[in-house]
Amino acid sequence: MIKINLLPSDGKAKRRKKPPAAIPLVYAATVLVLVVSLAAAGFGYKMLSNALDMAQKEKAEKTKQLEVLKAKTKDVEALEAKIKTINENKKVIELLKANQSTPVKVLDEISKLLPDNVWLIKMSITEQGLQLSGTAKKNDDVVIFVNNLKNSKLFNNVYLSKSQSGALSDLPVYNFEMQMSISTAVKAAA
Repeated sequence: MIKINLLPSDGKAKRRKKPPAAIPLVYAATVLVLVVSLAAAGFGYKMLSNALDMAQKEKAEKTKQLEVLKAKTKDVEALEAKIKTINENKKVIELLKANQSTPVKVLDEISKLLPDNVWLIKMSITEQGLQLSGTAKKNDDVVIFVNNLKNSKLFNNVYLSKSQSGALSDLPVYNFEMQMSISTAVKAAA
């Protein structure tokens, strides 16, 4: 038999190196897709983070603007309330002025229409109208006074409610009472 020495000359056995195994294409593609996906996710996260920061800054600015506008709205409401109060006061003053001149006009008109021998004892002006009571020397004087009042533009609905004969210090007189309304045109012109 033939003996063949397959050992190297130094006496140690050499091991053979295996040729490197080729990385399968599937593994390489999977790693490449994984790296690209991670990069895209990082980029997307950064974009969303930046967008969130911008939205938070914009929200803070809008909140500040809203607070400023709320303060201005309160100021405008306060001014509107003051304007309303002033207008109401103005109306009251105008009404008082109008009502102030009405009694003067009524007295002036009655003094013009009052015939001789007729005396007024009581006169009152209310929102419903004017009430007069007085005395006259004759009943004809009362009738003349009533007709004068009916022909006046200042008075409407003249109504003689009472006319009685009586005596005043042993003199015969006629006591009367009447109601009438004051023309609204005269009230408005006042």
